[in-house]
Amino acid sequence: MQGFRPEAVARALKKPAPEPPPSWLTWENGLKLVALGTKVGSAYYRHQRYWSEREERVLAAARAHHGWLTEAGLLEALEYRHQEVDRVTAGLCERGLCRRLVSRQGQPLYLFEAFLPAMRFCDYCDQERAGGVAACTCCGAP
Repeated sequence: MQGFRPEAVARALKKPAPEPPPSWLTWENGLKLVALGTKVGSAYYRHQRYWSEREERVLAAARAHHGWLTEAGLLEALEYRHQEVDRVTAGLCERGLCRRLVSRQGQPLYLFEAFLPAMRFCDYCDQERAGGVAACTCCGAP
């Protein structure tokens, strides 16, 4: 081993000096980045809140119409904004809150099963009867 001297070993083990931070990273630029992030986050929050309010309007209309909405009822709930129908219904259908059906005339219907009225069955004739009906319409049983 040639050149084995204490000074050479000390030089080899010496840590390099830390590099200075980049010149663009200043307090002023850091504050600008924080302000930009705040604006972007606020815009994203407003955007999400807008669409969730739209979905809530549709759900309120479905609740008022006992779980069934026609396209006209959906448009009324969305304040006749045609461009929002597909996005709102797609989001509701993805989460399982809504199903899109087609009527006999070919018109779209939207079914919200959570808002359908409860149906009871008659103990005697086993026929379906509405929850608010006192007597069975089929056999007359109470």
